[in-house]
Formats: sequence, structure tokens, C-alpha cells
Amino acid sequence: MGLTTGSSPSIFPEVLSTRNDRNRGPVNNDILLVEKAQRLVRGIATLPTIPAICLRVSTLLDSPTVDLQKVADLILSDQVLTARVVKIVNSPLFRPLHEITSLRHALVYLGLRRINEIVLSCSLIQAFEDGDAGFDLRTFWQHSFGVGIIAGKMAQLLAYPEREKVYVYGLLHNIGKVFLCSYLKPEWARIIRLVEEKGCTFLDAEIKTMGTTHCEIGLCLARQWNFPEEYCHVIAYHHAPANAPRNQLPVALVNLADIFYTTCLGMDEDSGWTSSNLTEEPAWFVMRKSLPALDDFDPERFAFELEEEMPGIRKLVNDLFMG
Repeated sequence: MGLTTGSSPSIFPEVLSTRNDRNRGPVNNDILLVEKAQRLVRGIATLPTIPAICLRVSTLLDSPTVDLQKVADLILSDQVLTARVVKIVNSPLFRPLHEITSLRHALVYLGLRRINEIVLSCSLIQAFEDGDAGFDLRTFWQHSFGVGIIAGKMAQLLAYPEREKVYVYGLLHNIGKVFLCSYLKPEWARIIRLVEEKGCTFLDAEIKTMGTTHCEIGLCLARQWNFPEEYCHVIAYHHAPANAPRNQLPVALVNLADIFYTTCLGMDEDSGWTSSNLTEEPAWFVMRKSLPALDDFDPERFAFELEEEMPGIRKLVNDLFMG
């Protein structure tokens, strides 16, 4: 993944220059949304940071001669991270035939391609544990893990080749929201009040309150952490995949997974969506261009199968917050 420390690159080249959706204003205002988000993020004296151990694991895994024992030894130096990695491996996300109790066995089972993603998942939870959130963060992580798992399963069913990355994209897509509720609590409270009292969408409430949204805030935070640009791209466009200037397909997968979680499964109150008919969503048309298997995809059957997995996701998140 190549995460690094240090200052971020320019926060707004082409990323949001063409973005617009049914919840947004004119396209030419988008650069202003990013600039406003950048000022909000920079205004926080102590930003959340990705734990150093995540960066060190990423560096080890980037080596062409990576030593799995060194990776294991590094993770074992953090007991909380070790416990969380083992819990995720034993979760519905991976479904091992037998319970995995040792970290080394867990790493062998995962394989090198997935170790980074799992360590990142755990590190993200740790990054926000010290913040003073405006709501129970377990609700947020249930949504994030749920969208990641759904996006990964859709990618597998539709023969999209980068299932592991899609899971991470789903996990990260709403990172701007957890930052907002943890570090901008007065704004968060006003947004929630607007949604509840005026019946407007969450995105509209964000614009009225802050002049920007969690998409731009998440983009700025991801770049502050020097996440790969492909991660930043999905975070920025996950509400408007059809307007992404490039790589629309993974953005559309995450967008559709988000809608699936929110409307088809009825799992939370995110009011950013207005339809539960997936075939009418812009993301569906984006995916049809590149994924022929979508013609055989049955949303109702998929939702039925997913319902059985949601209790497992809740249990996983509760277990992760227990250390």
C-alpha cells in the first residue's frame, strides 16, 4: 500500500473538478468544497494519526523479499492489534474452517495481499479511539465493515478482479464522517438537527452547515495520511460515481454497496439515498458498461443472503472494540 508519514501533496488537483450529483450544487463550486474541507481539517490542532506500526508493516510488505516472520514479530509487539487481527480472520469476512488462534497461522491463512488491508482496518479503529465522537463509533464501523464486505462480495460475484481492494475502499468510504463527528462536534450536531427537523439529505445539511461535505473532508484526511490516490478517489466520489473523471467502476461498486446496506437491508438511517431500486441508480449503469455478469445479478436474492451475515458483522465490531 505504501503508506508514508509526512505532509500531504496538493489537496485538490483534478479530483473534484467535475463532480456533481442529485444532492449537489453546480459543478463549478466543487473546488470551493475541497478548499473549505482543507481549512477545516487543518484547523484541528491534533489530527488523528495512523499508528506507526501500520506504516512499518506496510513498508515490510512492500519489500520484494518480505519475511513473514518479521511481519508477525512486528504485529506481535502490539497486543491489541494482534488480538484484533485474529478476531477479523475468524469473522464472517473470511470464514476459516477451523478457529485460528495464533497470529502466524492467521497471517499464513490471509496471505500477503490481505495482511496490509486487515492491519489498516484495525489501525483505523485505533486512530479514532481517543476522539470524542458525537455518536457510538461502533455504529459507524458496523456500517463501514458492512459496506466493505458487501462491496467485496459483489466484486466476487461480478468477476471484478480486485476484491481485496474493494473491501478496503468500502471500509474507508465514510472516513470523513467519523472525523466530523469526532473532531467537529458542533457542526455534527447542527447537521443532525437539520436532517431530523427539516427532512433534508445529509449532504445538503453538510453544505448548509459547513460549506463542504464528509466526502471532501475524507479526501483531505486521506491525503494527510498519504493514502494511495486510488483510495482518495473512492472517498471523494462515493456519492457520485458517474461523475468520477476516471476509475468509475470501483467507485460504483462501493456506492452500490453503500445503498445496499442502507436501503435494501435497512441497516441505518443515512438519508443520502432516495431510492432502493438499484437498477435505477447511476452506479448500476456505470457497472453495466464493464461487468457483463451484472445482467444475471439478482439484488433481492443477494439481499436475502446478506441478511444472514449482518449479526456476524455486529459481533465482529463489538469484539474489536473490546480490544
